[in-house]
Amino acid sequence: MLCNALFVLALNSYHEARSEPFQGQVAVAQVVLRRAGFRPSQVCKVVYKPHQFSWTAARPAVLDRAAWVRAVRAAQVAMLWGHGAPSRDYSAGATHYHTVDVCPRWSSGMVRMAVIGEHEFYRKGK
Repeated sequence: MLCNALFVLALNSYHEARSEPFQGQVAVAQVVLRRAGFRPSQVCKVVYKPHQFSWTAARPAVLDRAAWVRAVRAAQVAMLWGHGAPSRDYSAGATHYHTVDVCPRWSSGMVRMAVIGEHEFYRKGK
């Protein structure tokens, strides 16, 4: 099965953060890229790994055109950043994130790196 990394990054940003500021959408994509080792060929494996991103279980449709266009742009910015283009790491080195409405077990062993909109970004460490 072929995977379009940009498309999947955009889907993830759309479903995970479409109501967030643009920087938050980019940060969500940056987390995925970091988990993928900055290899586009690994993006789909990261996003569709079971129990990583809740939207992948239901695979809902993209219904908000304006939000989709922003998500595609966020994915493009993140992909360029992942390839060395000068840009800010909005995720601040994070490998995980969650919304402020939840407190997952895994977050207790992590360091909070950033808060953007309704998302908190984390990495392992002390």
